[in-house]
Amino acid sequence: MPAAIDSLKIYEHVATKDDLQKLKLELQAEIEKTKASVILWMAGMLVAQAGLITALMKLMS
Repeated sequence: MPAAIDSLKIYEHVATKDDLQKLKLELQAEIEKTKASVILWMAGMLVAQAGLITALMKLMS
């Protein structure tokens, strides 16, 4: 195999600054979606917990 082809194979898996910037933007978007999902779950659990506490208070009185 010629040396030029061997040297190209070395750089096959090297990331450029542009590649890293694209990955960073994709990860930031994914983190934002996950944050929104967590906030929605927390709000739902807050409502459920309030309902459970109210039901237990009525049951005990």
